[in-house]
Amino acid sequence: MKNKVLSIAMLAVTALVATTAALAGGSAKKEGTLTGAGATFPFPLISQWQKDYESKTGTKINYNPIGSGGGIAAITARTVDFGASDAPLTPDQFAACKGCVQIPWVLSSTSVMYNLSGVPNNLKLTGTIIANIYLGKITQWNAPAIKRINPKVNLPDTKITPVWRSDGSGTTYNFADYLSSVSAEFKSKVGTSTQVNWPAGVGGRGSSGVAGVVKNTAGGIGYADIAYALANKIQFASVQNRDGKFVTPGLRAIAAAASLVRPSGPTTRCTSSTRRRATRWRIRSAPSRT
Repeated sequence: MKNKVLSIAMLAVTALVATTAALAGGSAKKEGTLTGAGATFPFPLISQWQKDYESKTGTKINYNPIGSGGGIAAITARTVDFGASDAPLTPDQFAACKGCVQIPWVLSSTSVMYNLSGVPNNLKLTGTIIANIYLGKITQWNAPAIKRINPKVNLPDTKITPVWRSDGSGTTYNFADYLSSVSAEFKSKVGTSTQVNWPAGVGGRGSSGVAGVVKNTAGGIGYADIAYALANKIQFASVQNRDGKFVTPGLRAIAAAASLVRPSGPTTRCTSSTRRRATRWRIRSAPSRT
């Protein structure tokens, strides 16, 4: 029997690259070099691409992981050859980025990381619990709602410190969009954007910054691409999906989610005279392969 998979651990969306139609005309172009900037979410993969691409083509790729907002600003200003954003460009951003195209580029998973000594990896959480943590309503790790779904875990009374992106971030867009979909209160009080006003917690710049704060904060919880949790040896949650199953991010889960990806927008191109919405790729559901 097939079960649908949908949780923040599986909230895998394509990173988007905005690039000029003619790179040779960009002010950032140099002989044998491509310059890019933007999302930190796909940076672990991009760093591998950089090495392989230069060895095979002789062209060097410089990429600055400054966040999705920075990537959009940089390509719009033509200070780079390409920009990357996890959040799709809005119609206004498309209009401002004249002559750009938007391409689905990278697929990964957003993990919910935590730092809780004496507690095993893959602690069970639900979307509602995570939303209430970031709303500042659940403040201790031994809160009744968390204990109820982890009856065999000896949870400490450690204070929970929510950690969020302080810079403009497509990962924030993804995470906030998910929490808005499972919590009406979160949607009304915080909403969905690349930068939101978090009611509780502390900020970290970039995915590496969030991972660093979580790793160094007892009781910390944060969100970032699963690669950052694995590279920094940080615990990450098993999150309940809409069928009631608790699932974790990983290659098999990403592949399962990707199998049902569908485009929901009419076009990937917009010029000053065409204010069409960009193609927006979202993972809605996928069969479980566990």
